Amino acid sequence: MAASTVLVVDDDPTFADLLSMRLRRHGDEVRQAFNLSGAVRLLEEAPVDVVLCDLCLGRESGLDLLPRVHGLHPHLPVIVLTAHGTIEGAVEAIRQGAVGFVTKDADDAALLAEIERAVKEGGLRERVAHLETLVGERLAFESIIGSAPPMRQVLEQVGRVARTHSTVLITGESGTGKELIVRALHTHSPRAARPFVAVSCGALPETLLENELFGHVKGAFTGAAEQKMGLLSVANGGTLFLDEVGEISLPIQVKLLRVLQEREFTPLGATQSLSVDIRLVSATNRDLKEEVRAGRFRSDLFYRLGVIPIHLPPLRERREDIPLLANHFVRIFNQMLGASVSGIEPEAMRALVRYNWPGNVRELENVIERAMVMADGKTVCTRDLLFDAEMGVSAASGSATVLSYREAKATFERTYLHNLLTTVNGNVSEAARLSGRLRSDLYAMMNRHDVKRAQFI
Repeated sequence: MAASTVLVVDDDPTFADLLSMRLRRHGDEVRQAFNLSGAVRLLEEAPVDVVLCDLCLGRESGLDLLPRVHGLHPHLPVIVLTAHGTIEGAVEAIRQGAVGFVTKDADDAALLAEIERAVKEGGLRERVAHLETLVGERLAFESIIGSAPPMRQVLEQVGRVARTHSTVLITGESGTGKELIVRALHTHSPRAARPFVAVSCGALPETLLENELFGHVKGAFTGAAEQKMGLLSVANGGTLFLDEVGEISLPIQVKLLRVLQEREFTPLGATQSLSVDIRLVSATNRDLKEEVRAGRFRSDLFYRLGVIPIHLPPLRERREDIPLLANHFVRIFNQMLGASVSGIEPEAMRALVRYNWPGNVRELENVIERAMVMADGKTVCTRDLLFDAEMGVSAASGSATVLSYREAKATFERTYLHNLLTTVNGNVSEAARLSGRLRSDLYAMMNRHDVKRAQFI
């Protein structure tokens, strides 16, 4: 057995000395403490391999040492020392995190065997925790935040797919973070040192999109005074990301199919094809199977694009991630806005978790930014929250539905007034103080929106 550093904690100095002598005789280094505070002080000063702690420490309990040990050293093994008749207490100690127990009259062989087992278990726990950290860092992909089971599954899939050259189709609602996943695929791929080129297919008319993708030669059309390199050529050797791929017209779909099948394309006006080596990653919030059935999307291209399908869950299906994302955005906007918001109050966080998030992560980002701009304290409160739906914006669809300025302002006033009066239980004077408005202004606003103080008392 390899020598270990053992911390013996016992309020009986005679027993502690005898036990220490036995351990030193077998090559162990031993430190002694006679109470909880002494044990904690020694653990703060220098690391040990294992703690041997008596269950009864005078008026103190060895059970109380367990959380303090694991607060300092989460994976440090603790063995409980018990006298006959205290086995029940030892079992409770194991429930609370001890790795085992040994009776005070145990012989050297049993004592040393238990210490060796505990040290090995502690080392194993530490190695596992280290590996989990490495895996977590690997799967986190920098700015991708998510620990809910659906998101972990996505990240594990991305981790496997990134090493390949396969074509990937990412589906999911608007605002779920599809481009972050694409960038993670590129960054962790063999093509990471080569170009990453993103194209928003829905933002360009058909002729312009074709020109952007394939380029043209001089004189290809009126106004083509010089040759233009297409984005397929720019992305050669790297990754081409086609966002909103469901918006591509049927003629361009035919040309894109050739790129995937033959690994070549012809610039506009050219007579010779160019070879290209790209990894194509596409994303859409449309149901491409339905688009195929409707004749708006080619089935052969659909199957070529979707060799590896990855579906991003909407935020309402991964509510566990909302606090993580919200706090992440607080940190970001503290830097961007020069703010010093320390966090989000519990009731406000509950409101965030309860909301259905039709606009997904993008809407959450908007809400946090608005809240931090409106916050007049060090934390984000419920009254600071204003959701996109309350602003008259429908984030669930690709195109936003915007209210008139007058309607949006009225919606904002009603929501702000309701949140404000809820916070102060209908106390108009306190509401005026918090909002920085005159009481008469608030009463006028309440009359305008038919809001009664009695509703909030």
